[in-house]
This record gives sequence, C-alpha cells and structure tokens, in this order.
Amino acid sequence: MSPETPGAQITSPVQPKSRRVRPIINSGQSCILPRGRGQLLFRTHDPGLLPIPELWSHRSVRSVPSKPQEGRGKLEPSTSTESDQDMGMAIYKHLTPLLLLAFAATSGMAAGNEKAGEEKSAACSGCHGEKGHSLIPLFPKLSGQNAKYLERQLHEFRSGKRVNSTMNAMAEALSDEDITDIAAYYAREKSSSETSEPNRLGQSLFTAGKVQTATPACTGCHGPKGSGNPSAGFPLIGGQHAAYIEKTLTDYRSGERANDPNAIMRQIAQKLTDSEITALAEHITTLK
Repeated sequence: MSPETPGAQITSPVQPKSRRVRPIINSGQSCILPRGRGQLLFRTHDPGLLPIPELWSHRSVRSVPSKPQEGRGKLEPSTSTESDQDMGMAIYKHLTPLLLLAFAATSGMAAGNEKAGEEKSAACSGCHGEKGHSLIPLFPKLSGQNAKYLERQLHEFRSGKRVNSTMNAMAEALSDEDITDIAAYYAREKSSSETSEPNRLGQSLFTAGKVQTATPACTGCHGPKGSGNPSAGFPLIGGQHAAYIEKTLTDYRSGERANDPNAIMRQIAQKLTDSEITALAEHITTLK
C-alpha cells in the first residue's frame, strides 16, 4: 500500500533519545527550539517575517510549551552551567536554518564581475580605502564583506531607504549591474581586524547576551567570530572599526538608521546602554 492510498499508515524508525533541533510553530507565532533541559524562544509579530529573538542567554531557558496552557509560558532561567562560548555556538547552529529560510526569497542574486567591480569602485577608495581597507574609523571597512549584504545596502542607499547624504548621492548613479560588480569585488578581498584591550563585558554580551534585559547574543546572526552569514545576508562585523560599530548601534537605538529587516537591530540596540555599546564595539573590532 503506497503512502498516497487512503488509510495507509506510515511508520518511521525509532529516533534516538538525544534531543534534536525541531522548530515548533504554535498559533501565537512562537518558534521554540529544544535545547537540553530548556528551550530557546523567539517570536514573530507577523507571520512570514524574520523571527525576533526574545531571549538567548548563556543559560538554557524554559519557555512556553508547544501546546500553551493557561497560566503558563513565562520565561524562567534554568540552572544549566554551559559556558558562554559553548552556548553562543549552540545558538548560532540552532538559528542558522531558520534564518536562512527567512531570507530564502532573496537568495537568488546573480554573481558579479569582480574585475569590473574593481574598476567601478575607484570612487569608493577615497573614504573606504584601497581594496576596502578603510583607515578612517568612522568609515566602515568593506573588504571581505559578503556580497549579499553590500548589494542590499547599495540598493537601499540608492532608493533612499537608508539615509546618508554622501552615500545616497554616490549610489544614485549606480546601475543594478554596477552594484553587483562592486559588491563582488569587495567580497573577494580579505578582511582585517584591529587591536584593542580585552573587554570582558563586550565579550559576554557578544557571546551570551544579557538575560536580565532579554538581550540576544550577537553570535546568533553574526557567528562566534563576527563573520556574518553570507547566505542570509547578515554582515561581517568582526574586525570592523570600533568607532563605526559604536555609531551604528547608537543610530539603530535612536532610529536614525532604520533599514534593518523587521527592525531586529533596532529592537536589540534599544536594550543596550551607552557603556554596553562601547564594550561591544571594543570586543567586535578584535575579532578575526
């Protein structure tokens, strides 16, 4: 009897007892990822949009059950003793498949011509340096940045969705082909990092987030070394100038920058204090 035959029963092999990551979507649009004795929860406010992390922490989290019951569903930290680094890596691995799905609709971008992009990027070097290695702390390094992220930023500068008078004027003259070629050129170059004194607060926020304010770990989207996720279009941030990282987070917090998908970075930045933003920037700039 085939699976299509009415009344057919399909049996599946017995699964091992070890827990596997299986997203469960309930009617409240909550996505629950099993994690050891606890769970990780993040919620979308509108079906089909990028999930918003509600709580990723260095400790496992017990969250709403897959079948919500009245009077239950509050987040309670467990007593797991996993290290910050291990938890950061675990979060990254768990979230990657879902984040890729969220951006699947825009994953079909054509590859650009790197050689043509090198020629077309001549005007960019005045601010962003030779081969994208910016020497000015407030101008971001472009070397090694993934092409998908660069393309989106240039398109949004051109359309005015991302506002910066200089970049809006520069991007206005670019065709779609120009944007693809320039992004491909910078993506092929090697990134670089900066030297700075170790910042333990920044490291903790980056790898584990902050449970008291439900601030997610940066590793969930940007990876344990800040290398980003090229397939999903999440940017490389490791090794970026600390001054630029600090300005970017501050702009997200104030709303001055507002081109992040589903306001995910604005919601995260609003949970950060000035000192936490500075600490994160000082840690991120050393990653490589």
